[in-house]
Amino acid sequence: MRMGKTIWHCKRISPPDSEVRVFDEPKPYTLSFGRLNLQPASGYTSTILYGERIMERWTLLANSRFFEGVFAEGDLLYIDDAFPNIDDENYVNGDGANAVVDSVREQNFRLRIVLKSI
Repeated sequence: MRMGKTIWHCKRISPPDSEVRVFDEPKPYTLSFGRLNLQPASGYTSTILYGERIMERWTLLANSRFFEGVFAEGDLLYIDDAFPNIDDENYVNGDGANAVVDSVREQNFRLRIVLKSI
C-alpha cells in the first residue's frame, strides 16, 4: 500500500477461547516509512508456506519502538481502502474488517505481523 494511507486496527478484548469475540473501537494508523509498512506476502518462502493462498496474506512491518504490544493474534484490521462505518447506528466494533492478525513475530527492531484475509 502507498505511504500515507490509513489502516484501522480493532484490538481483541475477549479471550482467545471465548465463543463471542469482542473488539475495542477502531484506531487509525497512517502508513509511513520506517514506522509502519504494509505489503502483500511474496517471495519463495511465503509461496512454499501459503501456496495458492498467498494472495490472501499481507505482511505488516512495524517499528517495535512505537508498536510493541499494540498488535496481537486475533486482532482485526481494515486494509486496502476498507474503513469502519462508525457513523452507522448498528455498527459493532470489527464489522466489515477484511484482515485478521495471524501471527506477530519479533525481528530485531521490527515486528513482522502476518495478516490473513477474512
